[in-house]
Amino acid sequence: MVESMISRDPAVRLPVSEYLSQQRGVGFPEYFYSFLQSYMRMFSHVPLMSSDQKISRIHRDQDKLENLLHCQDNDRIDSDCLLLLTNLVTASVRDLKLTTSKLQSIEILSWLAERIPSEIILDRILPFIVYYLNSPVPPVRRSAIHALVAAFKQITSVPRSHVNTFPEYVLPAILPLCQDSSVHVRAALSKNLADIAELS
Repeated sequence: MVESMISRDPAVRLPVSEYLSQQRGVGFPEYFYSFLQSYMRMFSHVPLMSSDQKISRIHRDQDKLENLLHCQDNDRIDSDCLLLLTNLVTASVRDLKLTTSKLQSIEILSWLAERIPSEIILDRILPFIVYYLNSPVPPVRRSAIHALVAAFKQITSVPRSHVNTFPEYVLPAILPLCQDSSVHVRAALSKNLADIAELS
């Protein structure tokens, strides 16, 4: 398929619809056609959604996504689909304006962390939770602390390339929160201190 798509001869290259038809159930799982294609298109069509709107929509759809994870028919989604959703969420994080959206994105990241492999948590989710630890908004910092601990609890194996993630990357981001100006942030840190010590 790729060889045909990148051919210099226009006669060899097929319309996108033909590639999709040929690869149904082969290169693309059934949920791509029944759910994912139309769902992702919603986020890229004009008028374009803002990052806040994207996060709000995904947050609203969490129950639907949960049902699709557990359904027994061809619409069932898998971790590959969740990886695409993870990319969509994390691509929006740094552009969020509303505190509500930031809190919702943390909830979504936590939800995803419970359902995807450890390496994806370390590579794709953890950096954005750590990013929120530096938020100027106390409720966001507090939620990020809870999300960070919850995400680490989902990690069942650590590749050699990530063995120093906690002491060299996460711990330096947590330590300043010990003297945070918000009592709620300090309380969240204190509440999770035993888990943080165990995880380290």
